[in-house]
Amino acid sequence: MTNSMESESTLVRIGRLAERLLSLIVAALMATLMLFTFYDVTARYAFNSPVLGGSEIMEFVMGTLIFATLPLISRTNDHISVSLLDHLFKGPMRRAQQIFISLFSAAVVGFLAWRLFVTADEMRETGLLAIFLEMEIAPVVYGMASLAWVAFFVILLLLASQLAGRQDDDDEASSIGL
Repeated sequence: MTNSMESESTLVRIGRLAERLLSLIVAALMATLMLFTFYDVTARYAFNSPVLGGSEIMEFVMGTLIFATLPLISRTNDHISVSLLDHLFKGPMRRAQQIFISLFSAAVVGFLAWRLFVTADEMRETGLLAIFLEMEIAPVVYGMASLAWVAFFVILLLLASQLAGRQDDDDEASSIGL
């Protein structure tokens, strides 16, 4: 019993460390996005000298930011949701609804991750380059696909917790040990 508890606590620590690391990456990407936007706008309007390839840089940072945030949002189940019919679901029906939503979310995110990897492979094979920056796009897309896979596995952990009945509607993140 103690060995099982130690390994679980190790997994919880690893999960928390991964969450902190990902949060730092998201914060750095947000700061980069804000500072770059400020610099680009200032250079464009004050000195009539926009950053060449600025839109591509913004696209790469924004895409990476979105996919780096996805596992964090998935972990706490804080996705945007419409709660028009939530009052109709109580008890076992509420649990079934949450399981269905997690299954659907896992399917969509898994499909997205798979397609991103396929697209990145095609970009790598063709040597697709960004127009102004003349850098390969595939590594950025591989990064986004990897982050989507992380979100997929986080959703699966949430689903496993829901299926095991350890899910509390008010504190979903703690029940999956992250």
